[in-house]
Amino acid sequence: MEKRMSVKELRRIFEAAWLAAGYEILPSEPLVHPLFRGFNPSAGEGRAKESLEIDGDFRQAVHAIALREYDRGGKWPHSALFEMAACFVRPVSDLVAEMAVNIEVLKSLGVWPLWAKVWSGGQKGDYYIAPDHEANAALQELGVELVWDESDETLLWWGRSTLADTIPVLAPRAEIYFGDVEVAMFEQVQLRINPDGNLEKFRPMLAMGVGLDRLVGILEGHRPGLDDLASELAKYGVEKVDALRAIDALRAIMLTMAEGALPGGSRHENRARTLRSFFRDLLRIELRYPSLDWDIIYREFGERLREHFAGVHKVGTSEFFEVLPHERELAQKLARKTGRKGG
Repeated sequence: MEKRMSVKELRRIFEAAWLAAGYEILPSEPLVHPLFRGFNPSAGEGRAKESLEIDGDFRQAVHAIALREYDRGGKWPHSALFEMAACFVRPVSDLVAEMAVNIEVLKSLGVWPLWAKVWSGGQKGDYYIAPDHEANAALQELGVELVWDESDETLLWWGRSTLADTIPVLAPRAEIYFGDVEVAMFEQVQLRINPDGNLEKFRPMLAMGVGLDRLVGILEGHRPGLDDLASELAKYGVEKVDALRAIDALRAIMLTMAEGALPGGSRHENRARTLRSFFRDLLRIELRYPSLDWDIIYREFGERLREHFAGVHKVGTSEFFEVLPHERELAQKLARKTGRKGG
């Protein structure tokens, strides 16, 4: 797969396929939704409930970037933010046809064969959701290899089973992989929470999303969006796993700040706390390499990230440097207090 393709060009390919299939492409949610990184999403509860009352629409679907906690053991199947081309949601009528839109585009790009994790079912209190035999059959018909996801962590939302206490419940119909890289996902509204706290079924609505920068990396023959930049950072003397984490955190920070978020503590909104956690991920690594000029490093790699996302997403380089001194001071105080210089 030697074809070079920008994120912007790739997005146009998926949008054209969706529009040709009769879908409306919904406007974007903020990059860091209150659900991300496991924070209690109570701030978004009212909007989510209200959106479910709109006939034929679910505009609170996750749909710009979905957070995935990354593995700290050196393997890197996921980055901290999952950039999506867009997301479209409509009542499920023919699951094979719904899923085929993305699958066929991936196949046409040469991103094949694919395999998928399909939810094997789970219990939430007194409510049981059966194994997803429908998604299993639909993906098999499309030629995608299936793996049943039997982990309890998948219950209702990738390990966040408590979400049913506060928001409408979405469950993954399938996570689509090329090799060990997740490139697309299918989600479905399953339940909604009533004022009395009880769960009830909600009419089926399917949401789909595609990881753009991951696909660009695959088409260029390297790990998507991280390995190339991390290899450059490693030339400064940073260990490869630290370089991967640093680039991942810097990317997450700059994309998030471009959406207007500012870092904050426990008394601030969920998105602010999420952003501060990204800063701490980055600055713990900075403290481990005190001889390096990190301001120069951030400017170099911030510009590389800005070029990568040009025409698709803004990257908050100026915003990053405005808050960096304060966040660095907090990180240094925390390191002195705990006696840790990273990790």
